[in-house]
Amino acid sequence: MPTLTEATFTVQDEATLRGMFETTARHFRAGDWAGWAGLYSEDGFLKPPNGPTVQGRANILSWGQALPQIEAFSFDNVEVWGEGNVAYGSSGYTLKVNDLAPDTGKQLVVFRRASDAAWKVVAANVSPDLGVADASGIDSARELIDKAWTRSDADGITRYLAEDAVLLPPNASPKTGRGAINAWLREFFKHYTMTDLSMPERQVTVSGNVAVEASTYRWKLIPKDGGEPIADEVNWVGIWERRDYEWREVRGMWNSTLTP
Repeated sequence: MPTLTEATFTVQDEATLRGMFETTARHFRAGDWAGWAGLYSEDGFLKPPNGPTVQGRANILSWGQALPQIEAFSFDNVEVWGEGNVAYGSSGYTLKVNDLAPDTGKQLVVFRRASDAAWKVVAANVSPDLGVADASGIDSARELIDKAWTRSDADGITRYLAEDAVLLPPNASPKTGRGAINAWLREFFKHYTMTDLSMPERQVTVSGNVAVEASTYRWKLIPKDGGEPIADEVNWVGIWERRDYEWREVRGMWNSTLTP
């Protein structure tokens, strides 16, 4: 490989690196994670927010494939500097994950020219502008979860759960994992339809990347076997963690406030 003094960082090099920003945005919008990971060197690393360093192209690919569906993604204020075979760039970004509020932030990227003269990303660090105490993602997710309950939509409810989430329903054993929770909900909806759902009280407390949600719900369950409707008022507690750009519910539990 040429040394720094043997190679010149040209206007064409700058244009190539600026183009890599737009290529990255295009891959994100298309869900083309193989194409995106291919922009990294084999030993490149990514430092995403709220998570550990991702080392190596194969692990970067897996990280991308685990992201939620991207609705919109773009960069702004792209700047590139370089000398010889090393360059760096910075930019802002706007990310919109389906059903959640947009996230904005900034990134710093380091590039290296490989022996075949192709530029590759060797390091990237991403930091959101969103304050760690922001709970807007939880608010929008909760609204959609509540609508899913009234539609008997198990997939809509579990869409916002972590893979290792645990649900602690009354009069039943704990349900561990998104799949097990989804199966329990599907069985529940075979017997009941939820109507008249309201939430007269709710408080969300955020500390760093963890949030506690405490709510009071009122709802009515209509038995599908023709029995009498069951009106209830319950206390709900949910624990959330911010993982890979969005809040995920990791624990949920409720109990009735009514006297048996």
